[in-house]
Amino acid sequence: METMNMISGDIKMNNNNLLIENGKVNKRIVRFSAQELTTGQEYREVYENATGKYSALLKEVNSFEGNEGIFRRLIENINNAFWLMDLVTTKIIYISPAYEEIWGRPCQFLYDNPSSFMIYTHPEDLPKVKIVMERLQITGENFEEEYRILRPDGSIRWIWVRMFSFFDNQNKVYRIVGVAEDITRRKQLEHELIRLATVDPLTSTNNRYSFLERGQTELIRALRYGKPFTLLMLDIDDFKQVNDNFGHHMGDEVLKRMVSKSMATLRETDIFGRLGGEEFGVILIETDAVKGLVIAERLRANLAKLKIKTGKKTIRFTVSVGLAALKKGDTSIGKIMRRADKALYEAKNRGRNRVVKGC
Repeated sequence: METMNMISGDIKMNNNNLLIENGKVNKRIVRFSAQELTTGQEYREVYENATGKYSALLKEVNSFEGNEGIFRRLIENINNAFWLMDLVTTKIIYISPAYEEIWGRPCQFLYDNPSSFMIYTHPEDLPKVKIVMERLQITGENFEEEYRILRPDGSIRWIWVRMFSFFDNQNKVYRIVGVAEDITRRKQLEHELIRLATVDPLTSTNNRYSFLERGQTELIRALRYGKPFTLLMLDIDDFKQVNDNFGHHMGDEVLKRMVSKSMATLRETDIFGRLGGEEFGVILIETDAVKGLVIAERLRANLAKLKIKTGKKTIRFTVSVGLAALKKGDTSIGKIMRRADKALYEAKNRGRNRVVKGC
């Protein structure tokens, strides 16, 4: 605090109030630093007269200084990072110690490099962060977002950030306060739950639910844009004999190797899934029946060549394939699957190890 134009007379303190006795005050200017006042101003000028205006202000400041200590202890002992940024100077005024744990960099690094907030945002999330930040600075609209950040060791963390603004006397945003929480663990749990709900645990391909959901999405897209759409149903021939002759553990190995070989044969855009037991489905994106038959035959042939060693013996197997293409009137994936399933059983009845196109 800086005081100009000293007061003549007797000055006493009483319960943090400034009392003036036997004196005369014409005009005095008192300046307070930002640390002595709220975080809304760099300094404040007070023109005082004998009505006691300065006395009241001094009491307010002293009260804040007491609360500031409590506030600082709070934000320095929580896991969330807290910061205050001045938009006029583009400087960080304060950052709490939790920044170091979340971002993996010392607090001084942020003081020296305020722009690192944006630089070390994950490139895929940066566009949306820029948009909400610009909106916050222009309109003062609160910022609340989940996004990823990059740490010095190359690891990625998810954070939840909430920011809000302070306005000057011209109603322009001049400071921003932010709070960030590390939500990486929560995101990992969410992703694991999604994986468990959509992925077959044995073969790590789409389970029935995920396959049908993705298939319906692709069917809607095909109908909307007039694209071809073909579906395959595959079933391992005489799979029970594999389990009976080599044990269920080798039966599981056959299923895993069959999925691996199939996905290596298909295109990355195609959708593969385990529908149950030894039955699988394939959605051939933007593929008509003619091209679908070529792909199905190549898949069947590649699986017939697969050899799986178990001790001195070798397991070989074949698959039967049923094919159905999009027809006028098809609106659900289930309708196309029924035609493909019928073609699959026709392939079985014709002697197995073959591809049959459904009507």
